[in-house]
Amino acid sequence: MHKTILITLCCLQVWALNAQISDLRGGGAYTAGQARMSSVLHADDALFGNIAAMPFSNNKYMIDASGERRFGFEDLSLYNLGGVYQFGNAAAGFQLVDFGDIDYKERKFQASYAMQLAEAFSMGVSFNFLQLSIAEYGQSFTPTIDFGIYTRVLPDIHVGAHVQNLLQANKETVSYPSVLTLGASYSASDKVDFKIEAEKILDRSLAVKAGIVYTPVPGLSAYLGADSRRESVALALSYQFSSFKLGGAYTAGTRLGSTPAISLRYFKPKTSSPRRSR
Repeated sequence: MHKTILITLCCLQVWALNAQISDLRGGGAYTAGQARMSSVLHADDALFGNIAAMPFSNNKYMIDASGERRFGFEDLSLYNLGGVYQFGNAAAGFQLVDFGDIDYKERKFQASYAMQLAEAFSMGVSFNFLQLSIAEYGQSFTPTIDFGIYTRVLPDIHVGAHVQNLLQANKETVSYPSVLTLGASYSASDKVDFKIEAEKILDRSLAVKAGIVYTPVPGLSAYLGADSRRESVALALSYQFSSFKLGGAYTAGTRLGSTPAISLRYFKPKTSSPRRSR
């Protein structure tokens, strides 16, 4: 067996089988720095997690390109391209994800839609098309659906819930777990946000994720996150200049090693005054 397939299958036993779909979410530095949380990702970041929060962005549109080198292996690199467009009280997004190499390849195409139903409440759904290809073994195609809700319960507290693979779609040769996440974020000030999330995969124990986002000056942010399931800690930095945002992250894990990630984002702010604040 080719070394790439062997390495990948070994990693899957420890990592991807725990949350295969969530590890194809993309988002690069921004999701990595927030411990790969889903339910409490906000505004443009929500494309890579709880899509219900996409309408809370103050940007008209954004395009994001990201990459990760999982556990330092070039053969386990992940690349993604995604975008969000705002119109009225709704937002639409897309995401393309490519993971692996020619011997072991996973791809995902995601189309998302979310609507703000009230000043502090929104819902969203995404339709995903997953492809798994293993050299000499063939390939499979699986459609899945994700669903999420997001609300502001107090001016500084947001709560979100997100379900991946809502209908538990599976193929005979591939099993994709359903993943439920529930989380909350607290804005202690204009500079500090605290986040916490519980993640439950069917037939597996509950996992807890926690993170801090610190913005010492406008445009510069630092992220620190921890994940109990993957036994990892992540640190990320992002810098916003003009209509661009550049981010880098480093995740250190006790099981399989470290993962660097990088992201570049282009956005256009809304011309009108923001209807909401965070």
